[in-house]
Amino acid sequence: MGNADDLGRASLAATSREAAGATGTSQGERARTSLLPLVGIGFWQAWWMCTSSTDAVIGAGPLGRATMRLLLLMTLLGYVALVMLAHRLAPYRAHPAAIPLAAVTGVLGTLVIAATTHSPSCGAAAWMLTMVGLAFVSISGALVLVMWGERWSTLAAGSVGRQLVCSFVVAFAIYLVMPWIPWQLSAALCGAFLAISAASLVAAWREPERADPVSALLLRPAPVTLTLFALLAISIAFGACIATTSSSDADRYRSMLLAAVLMAAFAAVVVATRSADNPFSFYQPIVPAVASGLILLVMRTGDLRFVGSGIVIFGIYCLDMFVMFAACDLAYRARAKVAVVFGAAIIATRLGTLLGRELMTLLSRAGAVQTDALLAMAIVTVVVGGTAFTEHRLRRSFLPDASSEASGLIVDARCDLLASKARLTPRERDVMRMIARGRSNAEIAAELGIAQGTVKHHTSNVYRKLGVYDRQELVDLVRTAPATT
Repeated sequence: MGNADDLGRASLAATSREAAGATGTSQGERARTSLLPLVGIGFWQAWWMCTSSTDAVIGAGPLGRATMRLLLLMTLLGYVALVMLAHRLAPYRAHPAAIPLAAVTGVLGTLVIAATTHSPSCGAAAWMLTMVGLAFVSISGALVLVMWGERWSTLAAGSVGRQLVCSFVVAFAIYLVMPWIPWQLSAALCGAFLAISAASLVAAWREPERADPVSALLLRPAPVTLTLFALLAISIAFGACIATTSSSDADRYRSMLLAAVLMAAFAAVVVATRSADNPFSFYQPIVPAVASGLILLVMRTGDLRFVGSGIVIFGIYCLDMFVMFAACDLAYRARAKVAVVFGAAIIATRLGTLLGRELMTLLSRAGAVQTDALLAMAIVTVVVGGTAFTEHRLRRSFLPDASSEASGLIVDARCDLLASKARLTPRERDVMRMIARGRSNAEIAAELGIAQGTVKHHTSNVYRKLGVYDRQELVDLVRTAPATT
C-alpha cells in the first residue's frame, strides 16, 4: 500500500513538472536563462525613471517644464499608434528592422532632448529639435516595451515573473546612482539604456517557449472595459501623487529611495516564496500601498511627505509589473494580438498618470486644497480595489472558455487522468472538472445539487491532493496535463 502511494505521488509530481511549461520553468530552463534577458526590461524602466523623474535628460532650462508634459503625451501617443497598427504589423518582433530601429531612435532621441532642454536657448529651432527627439523616444520606448510584451507572452510564467521583479530592482538601483553623475554622462547613459534593453530582446528569444494553449480564452468586452477603467482610476491617483511631490528634487529622491527599499523587500519575498509564477503575487500590494500612501500624504506635511509618495510609487510599480505580466499571459491564452491587449493596458495606466498630473496642476492654479483631492483619490482607490479590481474578478478572466464541446471533452479527459493519479473521489473529480471549465462555486453547487459549503470542502481536498493552492494553479495543471495515459 505504501509503495502504491509513493508511486501515485511520484506520478502526480511528474505531471506537475509537466505543468511547469505554463506556470514556471524547470531547473534546466532556469539554468539556460542568461543574465541579460533577466534584467533586460530593467534598462528600459531605468530610462523611463531617469527621464521622467530626474534632470538627466530633461533639463531645467526654458524648455524643460513644457517638455516633461510633452514627453508624457508623446509616449502615450506612441502606444496608441502601435495598438492601431497592430492588426497590420504585429507581432512587431517579427520585423528584422524593429530592434535596430528602437535602439537607434532611442539613443538619438534621448541625446537630442538632453541637448535642447539643457540649453539656455528656447528658439524655434530648439523647439523643433525637441519635438523630433520626443517623437524618436516615443517610438523607441513604446516599441521596446511592446516587443518585450510579445516575448513574455511566449515564456513560462515563472520566467516572466523573475524577469520583472529582478529588472525593477535593477532599475531602482540605476536610478539612485544617476543623480550623482554629471548630466552629460547620465544623458548618454539613458540613451544607451534603451539600446541595451532592445538588444536584450535578441538574447531573450533564445529562451525556451511554453506550449500552445489548449483552448482559447474568451475576452469579453464588459470585464475588459471595467478593468481598463480601474487601471485608469488608480493611475490618476499616482499622477496626482507625483504632481504634489515633484517640486523638490530632495523629496523626489527620498520618495524613490523608499520605493526602492520596499521593492527590494518585495522581490526578496517573491523569490523566497517561489511565487514569481503567479501574476497575483504582484497584484496583492497594489491597492493597499496606493491607498495608504495617499492617506499618509494627506496626514504628513513637510519633510515626511516623501513617505506617502514613496509607498504610492511602490504600489504603482507593482501595478506596472502586474499589468505587464497578466496582460501578456491573457493575450497568449486568448490567442489575441499581444500588442493590442498589452498596449491597451499600458495606455490606460499612462493616460491616468497624465490626467492625474494635469488635474493637480489645475487645482493648484485655482487655489484649491490639494489634500482634499488626494483624500478623495484614496477613497476612489479603495472603492475600485473592492469592486472592479478585485482578485476574484481578475482571476475569472483567466478561466478557460467552456463553450466549446471539443475543448470541454479534452479538459474532462485530463481531469480524469489527474483524478486517477491523485486518487480523488468521484465527487471530487466532478468538482475538479467544473472548476477546470471555469464554473464558480455557486454554479457548481447548483449543477451538482449540493451546498456551496460542500463545494468548498471538496475543492479544498482537490487542492491538497493535487498539490496546488488556488483555481489558477489547478487550471494551469489541467491545461498542461496529457489527455491520455
